[in-house]
Amino acid sequence: MDEIPVVTLNEQERTLFDSICWNLDDLIRKGDGEQLNHLDRMAELAALLLARDAIPEVRTAYFTDPAMNVGGYGKSRQQQFERNGTSGEALFRHPHFMAYLRYFILGPDLPQPTIRGFCRIIEDDAGTSGMVLDQIKAFVRKEVRERHLDPGRAAEEFFKLAHEIDAPSFAEPVRSAALGARK
Repeated sequence: MDEIPVVTLNEQERTLFDSICWNLDDLIRKGDGEQLNHLDRMAELAALLLARDAIPEVRTAYFTDPAMNVGGYGKSRQQQFERNGTSGEALFRHPHFMAYLRYFILGPDLPQPTIRGFCRIIEDDAGTSGMVLDQIKAFVRKEVRERHLDPGRAAEEFFKLAHEIDAPSFAEPVRSAALGARK
């Protein structure tokens, strides 16, 4: 697997996707009415994708499964929203849900060469599982440094990527490797 698939959007979904301001900082700067319009379109897109079961299960699990929320004190990301008073349809309109919806559609937010290199190491499976893990952690640290990735953000994206390619045993070690990378 050299690329992580994106969700194929139908015409209505593509129109909604293209009309949403995906940068939270830019969205915050917009007027209240315009913010609400973007958030409504985001909620509509989420509802359409969920209704046709278009989002890969591993991506929804990242949001709904407490085991995939490292440091979440046994709560899923969805449960954290709910604990803070946002649930049901309102959750899809929350500005912080934007990052999850974007992930649901596009997958991990890493450069394509990084994704290809990561996948290649896993697929080549050169050596024992410990040797492969050492290779993948070294690769992650190198990518964070050389591509000037934010270690915290990259850590989550590599965690997602490990789950995406069905290598969950590598998820937490690569997350830690990214966090430990020094620029």
